[in-house]
Amino acid sequence: MTGVALQFHATNSEVVAMATEWVREFSLHAGLGTYFAEQAVAVQNGDFGKALAIVPAPDFLILGTQPLLLPKGADLYRLKGMNHDYFVVQLGQRSDTDLRETFMAGVGSDPQTIKLWRRLVGRARRSMHSGAVVINPVMGRLGRLPSHRFTDGALRLQESGVSMRPFAGGNLYRLTTGPVPHPLPDQDMIALAVIGHAVDQWIQAELIPAELIEELKEHLARANVVQRGDTFGDMTTSIFDITRRLHDAFAGYTGPFTSSRPEAKHCLHFFSEEQAIAAEAALADRAITGNVEQQFRQSDEYDSPRRRVWCLYVTLPGTAPDPAHKENEKELINLAHQHDGAYAGWQRPVAR
Repeated sequence: MTGVALQFHATNSEVVAMATEWVREFSLHAGLGTYFAEQAVAVQNGDFGKALAIVPAPDFLILGTQPLLLPKGADLYRLKGMNHDYFVVQLGQRSDTDLRETFMAGVGSDPQTIKLWRRLVGRARRSMHSGAVVINPVMGRLGRLPSHRFTDGALRLQESGVSMRPFAGGNLYRLTTGPVPHPLPDQDMIALAVIGHAVDQWIQAELIPAELIEELKEHLARANVVQRGDTFGDMTTSIFDITRRLHDAFAGYTGPFTSSRPEAKHCLHFFSEEQAIAAEAALADRAITGNVEQQFRQSDEYDSPRRRVWCLYVTLPGTAPDPAHKENEKELINLAHQHDGAYAGWQRPVAR
């Protein structure tokens, strides 16, 4: 089997418009569905609108030169095995804050079909902008991706404050349509961001003696970055914001900058909706507000279906290494265990 693939950022409506054009021009068969086969329908006569009325939030589109097998109860991985010479578009997941990459790939053994799939990928690539900076917020590393593709719709979402994410993982993309100007050399920007990230992490992990942190806080107070009465957690939040602004400046971001609040967004994982709802109710009994979101996570086995996970997000004041943050972590770990779940860590809510 031979294949061709492309990853890019686009809105789902733009991807559907591309697929509609291809289906009609090349007389392709099409279907769409969700990963866990809750719904999967054929697209009749290239009319994606009718199919979307049945499956309003599809996870994927599938195209073929021959009629597609779309049996009830078959997930995407089974559909791939049942259909040959297919072209799959896995749509980027969208939330209020993030847009993930879309992934398209065509495979087959027929040379003419592979030629057609290459033509579709090439046409998609030529219709988009290129250029991005990728940021690893955990390691503090930055890099340029001049060949990364994205659409006008994705760029408009970024300009409205939506973060661009990879198909899977926690990196951040900054889409760019031209050269990225900034007054410092690239290596200086990267080095300063790495230093800021390292200091932030070391303070959180209490790897720096308290007296040195106090001395650093005094220097930052003289520079009007923090207040002398701030906690160490408040200070790490300020350092985090400085590092984030370095990332954004490197990527050419020219919009307004805002400051993060000294709070943590904790994540608890559950493997049934009932567990997540019960944990959410237990939080409400303690006058704590939580937010349950359903997500999917790839299992450790290669090319196996992704596992359904319910994530309970709880945003509370205080960040590491403050005592209040440690108490919050301890309480949420116990809560997760009581409802057969797991505490999955925390992150700072990023203000934009």
